[in-house]
Amino acid sequence: MTDTFPVKRLASETTLTDGRSVHIQLQFFSTRTVLLVTESGRISTWVVGKSSMVQASPTFDVALRFGPRDDPLPELLCRQVTEKFFQKGYRTDLLLGYYYKPGPHVKDDLRVIINAVDSLLPAVKVPALVSEPS
Repeated sequence: MTDTFPVKRLASETTLTDGRSVHIQLQFFSTRTVLLVTESGRISTWVVGKSSMVQASPTFDVALRFGPRDDPLPELLCRQVTEKFFQKGYRTDLLLGYYYKPGPHVKDDLRVIINAVDSLLPAVKVPALVSEPS
């Protein structure tokens, strides 16, 4: 049976430092890339990440759209992944769907997740900047 879903999808199963498994899925749309990071197939938090150029240097903005506001991990992960996207040439907004219960090795787990996402991303040719007429 062929996959008829019209969006490019990449997925991986990643094992964290304490042996738990996290499912990571990327979906590429024309204006946005959706990243799902979940342990159980559920999503409890949605965060938007955007990159832009301000005076020839990149800036990265993240905004929590839905979910608990007392947990800084989704915003931290979204910012780190948004930076990775920018470095690889992606210029679309990132929508992160997240469900992860932090274990005893949070920093190491986030590093493992970021590296797994980075390894899924193919390199993209960055189009030349076109100056707008004055």
